[in-house]
Amino acid sequence: GIVWSSDETQALISLWADEKIQALLEGARHNHKIFAKLAENLNEKGFEARDGKQCQDKVRKLKLKYRSILDNNNKSGNSRKNWEFFEVMDRVLGSRPTSR
Repeated sequence: GIVWSSDETQALISLWADEKIQALLEGARHNHKIFAKLAENLNEKGFEARDGKQCQDKVRKLKLKYRSILDNNNKSGNSRKNWEFFEVMDRVLGSRPTSR
């Protein structure tokens, strides 16, 4: 797969976490255009050229990782796991009844 730097991942999460983007994703049946816009914004910030599908796949993987850590940490007896993006992902996903 494609390697994302920590800074690039943080930038993607920041763009994706924006309230306007979240509102668009909530109402969209097909969200590839929204992710294409996120890719464009990342490119404008000077990160490696990405396309919408790469951004969408990355967000999907970040959500899976977030959920696996959340599940682990919610089970008693498990040692807590940490992840550099947990807090920022939790700010977006922790308060949402649905996932995007």
